[in-house]
Amino acid sequence: MNNKLKLFLSVLFFLLIMMGCAMKNSISFVKLQENNQTVLEKYQNLIQRYREYWNYFSKKDFRRAYDYELPYQRFLHPYSWYQEFNRPNDQSYTIILLSIHPLNDFTAILNSKYVSEDNKTVSFFKDKWILVNGRWFHKMKTSKIPLPEE
Repeated sequence: MNNKLKLFLSVLFFLLIMMGCAMKNSISFVKLQENNQTVLEKYQNLIQRYREYWNYFSKKDFRRAYDYELPYQRFLHPYSWYQEFNRPNDQSYTIILLSIHPLNDFTAILNSKYVSEDNKTVSFFKDKWILVNGRWFHKMKTSKIPLPEE
């Protein structure tokens, strides 16, 4: 086999590997079950942020998920705390958005369902999302205020 053919095959193989990795990273762990078209249109930015947040969270990409938490909560809880707080989250799963319930123009409750990869665990939960300066942010479930380090 000549060198040009070897180089071509090597580049082709590399590109196929990279495409496979890109496809794996684009897998969505979030599904929509909300079917009210008016709600879907009005809250499309919220739905997009919700999907991004839960996709990052499902991939254990806590660095990116952290950026979706409310700014004041990020101020109170540094990333190192957030990462440790979420570390037990080690199972693969899918999140299904069931419905959106706006409380006002700046706050919405999203009802969702968690389904483990093996389908043995199903649980329902509510997320609160708050609109800040035109962007939706997730409100962490914790109400803990971190103690100062000694």
